[in-house]
Amino acid sequence: MDMEKIKRVTEDVANFYNNHAEEFSKTRQNPWPGWDKCLEYIKNSFSQDVVSVLDIGCGNGRFYKYLTDFSDFLVYYLGLDNNDYMVLEAVLKYQLAEFKNLNVFLDLDKVEKQYDVVSVFGLTHHLHQVQMPGLHPEYHSSPGLARGVAQQSKVMACR
Repeated sequence: MDMEKIKRVTEDVANFYNNHAEEFSKTRQNPWPGWDKCLEYIKNSFSQDVVSVLDIGCGNGRFYKYLTDFSDFLVYYLGLDNNDYMVLEAVLKYQLAEFKNLNVFLDLDKVEKQYDVVSVFGLTHHLHQVQMPGLHPEYHSSPGLARGVAQQSKVMACR
């Protein structure tokens, strides 16, 4: 896929969320049911006191809240989203976590640290048209992205 098409798709996604961020965020306040399975998997996979988490497409940071509310380990967390409103909302709510505004479709290669857990929730449905730079081609399908990113960490994707 050429870079112009990638930019068009990511701009369309960004424009949608820029126009609907506040109302969208209000509908994203509670944990998703599948997160319990993810948390159980994380607890069974790591014995350390601190688990590092990279949340790609973090939105308003609710996965961080879930982890800190329901886990018995400390969370070193970096949330990435390309929406100013969502990132600002997360920064104001959760001062112990780190949030960055980053084009999560094009700029993941700017993340230099490795993380124990990489989460990709509610993002992959945007990717049916986008091949992300730095990600092996077999992972460019929606389920493939989660699998590919997870294989770069120690935890497999949860459903």
